[in-house]
Amino acid sequence: MPDIKITPNDLKKEFKKLNDIVEKLESCHNKPDVNCWDFIKCNKEDRENCPAFTQSTSNKCWLVAGTLCGSEAKGMMAKKVHNCKKCDFYSYIKERSK
Repeated sequence: MPDIKITPNDLKKEFKKLNDIVEKLESCHNKPDVNCWDFIKCNKEDRENCPAFTQSTSNKCWLVAGTLCGSEAKGMMAKKVHNCKKCDFYSYIKERSK
């Protein structure tokens, strides 16, 4: 069996990531329509510059071209969807729709 070397600091970082995800999920629990900007907690400037906020009528931001992800503009859906599939919000919506 290989030795696994995990430091306490590594565990703290992973626990914080998990805790952040749980908090996001709890804050959205039982809401009929959850938007990505609320789930991800985008700042006001990003919201105002993001087509998911300004143009979209659905919570499926991955279908909207030019959305801001981490304050960085993404391209057309076909080019950005591989990044979207790694997003906690994308996973949350996909899981909810099952």
